[in-house]
Amino acid sequence: MTSKLQYTIRGFTLVETLVAITLLMLVMVAFMSLARVGLTMSFFSRERVVAFYLAQEAMQYIANVHNEDIRANTSLFDFFETRCDTAGSRGCYIDIVNESPSGSHIQPCLIETCPPLRFDSSAMRYVYSTTMPLSPYVRTVEVNRGVSPTAPYEVEVRVEVQWIDEAGGSRSIELFRYFYDLKQYHTTP
Repeated sequence: MTSKLQYTIRGFTLVETLVAITLLMLVMVAFMSLARVGLTMSFFSRERVVAFYLAQEAMQYIANVHNEDIRANTSLFDFFETRCDTAGSRGCYIDIVNESPSGSHIQPCLIETCPPLRFDSSAMRYVYSTTMPLSPYVRTVEVNRGVSPTAPYEVEVRVEVQWIDEAGGSRSIELFRYFYDLKQYHTTP
């Protein structure tokens, strides 16, 4: 009777255990690779959202100043032409937080590209202050008059944000919006 009992009570063999462990490892590797891809996409999405925010911030600043100019009967776009269309300039940058010594938030980019934004971790915002650590983002604003022969008072504003992503690739996002230069419209005969 004891021999029969020993024969019916048996555990897993070594081969069965190794097969089960191998299958478990394959499933775990598949889930780990999916998690890695998800994490990579999360970083890419975060960078893209920050870039869109920075572009939208500059566009909103221009829209706000344009609305103030309508009330004051002045033209922001005249200011852009005198400030940003200087020789050697590649657009402008807008420092939303700090005014320059000349009393303006709008400055020309006098080198090949505009200066990179810097991240102020205490205020959780992007600025141009030289005391903050560099960020991968560069924001450029360009203003073009007369882009359409049928609408000579139309002004195109383009905001481009460029950055180097986590993988070392160059990325960019560009927003554009059309404004009417109402001062130019009302002063032209």
